[in-house]
Amino acid sequence: MKPLAKAYDKPDFTISDLEDRGPQQNVLLTIPDYFDVIDVKNVYMEGSIIDRRLAKKQWQQLRDTYEALYKRGLIRGLFVEPGAEGLEDMVFCCNPIYSWVVDDTRCVVLSHMRYPSRQREVEHHRLFCERQGFKIIELEGKGLFEGGGDAIPHPYKRLIWGGYGHRSDRFMYDEISAKLKTPIICLELVSPYFYHLDTCFSPLDDDTVLICPDAFSKEGLAVIHQMYKKVYDIPMADVKETFSLNFDAVFDESGEKKVAVIQKSNSIVIDILQKEGYEVIQIETGEYMKSGGSVFCMKTVMD
Repeated sequence: MKPLAKAYDKPDFTISDLEDRGPQQNVLLTIPDYFDVIDVKNVYMEGSIIDRRLAKKQWQQLRDTYEALYKRGLIRGLFVEPGAEGLEDMVFCCNPIYSWVVDDTRCVVLSHMRYPSRQREVEHHRLFCERQGFKIIELEGKGLFEGGGDAIPHPYKRLIWGGYGHRSDRFMYDEISAKLKTPIICLELVSPYFYHLDTCFSPLDDDTVLICPDAFSKEGLAVIHQMYKKVYDIPMADVKETFSLNFDAVFDESGEKKVAVIQKSNSIVIDILQKEGYEVIQIETGEYMKSGGSVFCMKTVMD
């Protein structure tokens, strides 16, 4: 039986019960002209000083990487939008919106960001997405929801994994699931080092996921092991030091080619990705890690 479109804490279905869904094939980046660390929004930002020249160089490498993937046909499109003065975190464009297809219509959910400076990013993304022809979905609930940072799509299936506890509220997923007509599995985040789901949870396929177990409640860990046949536990020190689970897994439409764009390091995650058949592209995002993000945070995928 196909799972109902609702938010689940304890799923009563398996991955094989889910409706198939093609991967999201467009990538959006935001130019980091105003990137900086102004205040402390997470534990990584404490005492951080940004080298803006180096940050622009690192971002250009990220853009060059996605342009190369586009030329190879591994992504369908690459959008680049300007940053805005006074919005120092706008480069982390994964958070202010969430893209999904509903009844064959390309939609974008507008986030409810925790911090005021990031709340102002949402309107910029709304205007950009409207120009691209997306239907805009506004949430009625008054809680928090930080877009693709906490809502992770399951590869090739109509399922979303929803993190909550720091930047998103559990009850918001009930409304999001209904509006996106998609089941959502909710996972509680319990460590300040993993304030978004994209810092500690990376699905590779229907059977395989990489996680940092320290990030989750006991109940959340039980659900992950219930749904996946193979769970790679990545040590907390590895994930904190290298942002190794904030990589971007690029899935082509055929499912035959798999690429991972990841922070350059000696992380065990790189060996695991290669073992699992991924082409691994390592880039440097050290200036952005000072602000609590890496590759996954610096892009958003769109239908």
